[in-house]
Amino acid sequence: MLARLAPHAALVVHGGSLVFGPTGPLPAAPVTLAPPPFLAARARIDRRLLEAAAAGQRAIGVYGAFVHGGSGAAIPLSWAAAARQAGFVPCPGDGRALWSLTSVADWAELMVLAAMHGQRGPVFAAHQQQPVAALAEALGWAPADISLAAALAGTRLG
Repeated sequence: MLARLAPHAALVVHGGSLVFGPTGPLPAAPVTLAPPPFLAARARIDRRLLEAAAAGQRAIGVYGAFVHGGSGAAIPLSWAAAARQAGFVPCPGDGRALWSLTSVADWAELMVLAAMHGQRGPVFAAHQQQPVAALAEALGWAPADISLAAALAGTRLG
């Protein structure tokens, strides 16, 4: 697909920032791919995208860590399901790691803006950073019929 991309066209893909491995506290810090083993196949796609961008093509990857809202946010939905089924939300590590939050609507807008304004390479969606434990706690207390945004709004984070 990248080989046939017209010179004026842009290819925009979205993905999770986990393909960059531990990134540190700054959203713009990752510059290399360091995926966990279960994301190795996805990282090959991202590597091709980054190589195309470095070669001058308008290949754009918009990455988010904890995207919420809508019906396709895998991490929030799986945590909410775990809370309903097991009575708790599994929290990776000791809970102090920071994850960047962004809404699916803001993520979509960022993709459009990146394409419209000639962006190349990775773009990181990071609205605010919160400790993983606070996210898990917010989801664990949320009733089954409440949205993640409402759960986060009702819980003191950070």
